[in-house]
Amino acid sequence: MVRPQCQCVVSTRTTVKRYVIFLAHEINNPVAVISGAVALMPKHFGNPAELTRRLAMIDRACQRIGKIVLGLKKFSRSPDAREFKVESLAEILKESISLTAPRAQRHGVQLTYTCEVSPSIECDEIEIEQVIIILVNNAIDAVKDLAECWVHVHLAQEGEVAILRITDSGTGIEPKIIAKLFEPFFTTKSAVSGTGLGLSIAKGILLDHKATIELLEPKPNTCFEIRFPLAKHTIA
Repeated sequence: MVRPQCQCVVSTRTTVKRYVIFLAHEINNPVAVISGAVALMPKHFGNPAELTRRLAMIDRACQRIGKIVLGLKKFSRSPDAREFKVESLAEILKESISLTAPRAQRHGVQLTYTCEVSPSIECDEIEIEQVIIILVNNAIDAVKDLAECWVHVHLAQEGEVAILRITDSGTGIEPKIIAKLFEPFFTTKSAVSGTGLGLSIAKGILLDHKATIELLEPKPNTCFEIRFPLAKHTIA
């Protein structure tokens, strides 16, 4: 018979292992951006403008890695200790798209976005960026093998609410899966490519921001909708 203490240790080790895999996966995205930019630089030695653009991509990717590591601090402090600032959701979205675009391109997925407005929200910029990246990467993985593969992110506003919709060319999610979507460690991916932590972490972050996330049904395509309360004050 396994002692409760032993079961707790095994469970903790499993959780840590899966989270480490998740972090490695997320850090791998900006690393891939850096690797791709460096590989193409020799082709553009005679084009200063293109070299500058590549260097800017590398710089943004390095900043992203720093943000992911910095974001780990949230696990050593209570949610109340976080410092939320008024940020432009449109700018956070643009940065998130720039970091997920190389992955979409590698898999032949068309990634686009539109911003009807530029709403301000009170948030931890790092965490909201992470939420968007999780959802966009999930969408890319879901459609990359389809004949028609695209992901579109749309930012709009209704009254005092900012609305972010992530839609992909998939035809929806099976009802039996929907109920488990946000459960920790639930995944439809292989053990190698999926940890089942992404949506769970995303939902937790959004709850801390008094935001909501849901799968919109019925829809011709798969669509997740996030609703944020607008900031009481706009960016100066």
